[in-house]
Amino acid sequence: GGGEGSSSTKDLVDEVMQFAESKTYKERQLFLFMCEGIIADPRTAVAQSQVFKKELLPKMIELANDRIVNIQLAFSKHIFPRLLSVVEGKEGGEGGTAATTSNSSDDARCTWLLPVENVQKIKEMLISNKDSDVKSFAKLGNSIDLAKSNALIKEGRDLVKSLEEKLRERKGREEREALDEKAPPPPQSAPPPNPKTGNDMVVEAIEKEEEEEEEE
Repeated sequence: GGGEGSSSTKDLVDEVMQFAESKTYKERQLFLFMCEGIIADPRTAVAQSQVFKKELLPKMIELANDRIVNIQLAFSKHIFPRLLSVVEGKEGGEGGTAATTSNSSDDARCTWLLPVENVQKIKEMLISNKDSDVKSFAKLGNSIDLAKSNALIKEGRDLVKSLEEKLRERKGREEREALDEKAPPPPQSAPPPNPKTGNDMVVEAIEKEEEEEEEE
């Protein structure tokens, strides 16, 4: 049901967040690529989820200020252009158009994610960056050919899929373990009766015979 979908999305977001909070810059960079894979298609359940908007999105924006230039660059080159409106700078539009105005999902600009003024602030911050590459990608903004990211987007999405797969396996395992716990204990867990000696058995057999004789 819907509840299960949202809980599995939450689990997935938690997994992805581990990359965002990693001490290794390569993993933080992977986090941005995963985010690009998610926001490149706004129709997916993860992209539409509140948990994405509340948890992943702020973290993604935060990485625009990461202490490592490569992360700032990945943000400027891959994330920032997707936050811009399709019509910005082309028809002098308001910048409030939805990503669906684009024909290709891989060229979707994700104005549905952030208010235009927030995007403007991010742009100002990137353009004032000390690094010339970060700066120049931010200035290119809407004219960056996002189709060039297709291979990376595929990797990002594949990574998200493999995390989903891992979560499904873990969930299945946890469910099986929970069922095992509920199952009645196997018989051998009861204390075994004291083993009878040969002598006891003989005594029992004699007593039984005597009872039968008495009944006759």
